[in-house]
Amino acid sequence: MGMTGDQTQGPNMDGHRGWQPDRLADSICQEAVPGGSLTVASWEGVKPAVAFLHGFTLRGTSFAHVASGHKALAPDLPGHGSTKITPITLNSTLVALAAWLKSCRPALLAGYSMGGRIALHLGFMYPKLVPRLLLISTGLGIVDPHARVVRANSDARLAMAIEQGGVKRFIDDWINHPIAGTGRMKAPLREVDRAGRIGHDPLLLAAALRALGPASHTPLHNRLGNLDIPTTWMAGSLDPEYATIARTSAATSSGKAIVVPDAGHNLVLEAPDAVGAVVDRLLRVR
Repeated sequence: MGMTGDQTQGPNMDGHRGWQPDRLADSICQEAVPGGSLTVASWEGVKPAVAFLHGFTLRGTSFAHVASGHKALAPDLPGHGSTKITPITLNSTLVALAAWLKSCRPALLAGYSMGGRIALHLGFMYPKLVPRLLLISTGLGIVDPHARVVRANSDARLAMAIEQGGVKRFIDDWINHPIAGTGRMKAPLREVDRAGRIGHDPLLLAAALRALGPASHTPLHNRLGNLDIPTTWMAGSLDPEYATIARTSAATSSGKAIVVPDAGHNLVLEAPDAVGAVVDRLLRVR
């Protein structure tokens, strides 16, 4: 499967396929896993199933815009929403998610940003549980040791700011980032997005930033050549760093790269139709 640099349809800021802002999921339940429990949003639809892993400060229901029409499942990751995993580490996160994947057996595992890195780790550690990957705006970690220390220190300061200043202040700065923020979305969708982000426990969200950030793990660049899972990488053209990562990672892993025009980092909310179309296509390829 050679690398291609496709461009798919650009963003539709109005939502995706019948999504309604007052109906974020068909059901939300708690599922026991090693270390605690996952809060899992689910949507009824056509099988096979897709599992989604969200980005930092989001939660499982953030995939409502792309889940419509599919049997879909999306947990709140450790440190987010009502999920309770102790301790919050990368390893405890992977063990909990692996147990959950074993029970739900999705045909596709899709992850956005932080969730994409976690999905990639799962693919390496538990390949039999991950038949196909969709990695959206996903990095591979930080290769340079000095840069990794700098980022770790920066994340530690941000984590302390969350603990001391609260989640709302942090989120309002976070969503105003010119590339990764929500400024390109229409006001109603921005409001729903913000409401989902500000309800996290500050101590748990700070712990997730320390434990699951890109500086918290060994970079994955040198392992991509051994990735034996069909993988599609997506990024927005307005997020050039991650568009480059998508193309180079696809080439290294014999995967496919899709760059969405006129979209930034948060493709799940900026370009839900584009993401949904890729999910549709990947679930048909079995």
